[in-house]
Amino acid sequence: MKKVEATETFPDYLFQLLYNKPDHILLNGKVKLLYLNYRNSKNEIKASWCIPILPQVKLPLSAPFAIPEIQSLTVKETVTFIQHAIDILKQHQIESIEITLPPEKYKAYKPSLITEILLSEGFVIKKAINHFLIDVEKEIAFDQLIESIQHRKLKKAREKKFTFIEASKKNLKEIYQFIYEQRQNKKYQLSLSIDKVKKLANEFPESIKLFCVKENLKIIAACIAILPDNSTCYTLYYDQDFEYKIYSPNVFLLEGIYKWCQNNQINLMDLGSAHLDNKPNIGLQDFKRNAGALPSARVTLFKAL
Repeated sequence: MKKVEATETFPDYLFQLLYNKPDHILLNGKVKLLYLNYRNSKNEIKASWCIPILPQVKLPLSAPFAIPEIQSLTVKETVTFIQHAIDILKQHQIESIEITLPPEKYKAYKPSLITEILLSEGFVIKKAINHFLIDVEKEIAFDQLIESIQHRKLKKAREKKFTFIEASKKNLKEIYQFIYEQRQNKKYQLSLSIDKVKKLANEFPESIKLFCVKENLKIIAACIAILPDNSTCYTLYYDQDFEYKIYSPNVFLLEGIYKWCQNNQINLMDLGSAHLDNKPNIGLQDFKRNAGALPSARVTLFKAL
């Protein structure tokens, strides 16, 4: 019996990461998918990898990262799975593969192990970018994580009696437009259009969360967040009203999201990367560090097959 097989069906229960799910991969349009499954001695599928069949495979198609779902495999089984998977991809006339793995802090998916195996199989590191992540712990308040400069900003926001709200999905357009306008003022772009964000929210309603900070009824900071799995909150987009910069409502916003994570069994808060035009944005890096986040490398690997 072959341990690794290519099929057109998939074991949905194995896909813990949202970005690995076939329906998420297909959000960018129809493409033929190949499911590489690993079976154990009992003929049970214990690992799977969903690959779009294209001459040059680039994973993910429309997400920050992707990875083979190999959580239940041993190191030896993982090596076997990846080696056989690469052989199968060659048989399907795939010319090259590029994959961006989750930050190392996403330990459940074993990104460090996958990186090591791919490098041993001839992949090369194309680039590495830090994400900034906060460990969410029930007993530790947000105040204990942040630097003194953020304490002062948080104090100002509290004195102004701003309110933090988890918004309804019906507010998606309003919140997207708010963030879009703040980015436009800085001459920055959002990577996803409102239509694509709506499509994502319609397809995976439980995976999209909306948060905002208000002064009375006015939105002064907002966030569109994604739950890539049931223990992580990824702040896809967030920003603040420039006119309120002196109060830095973004810090108050992050505190509210951190508390939400504490109350919803989320143990990792991913603030994303801090790059602009493929270069480190030092100011944004400092902001995220001062807000209690630590860097964790997200690696992109490439191999010509």
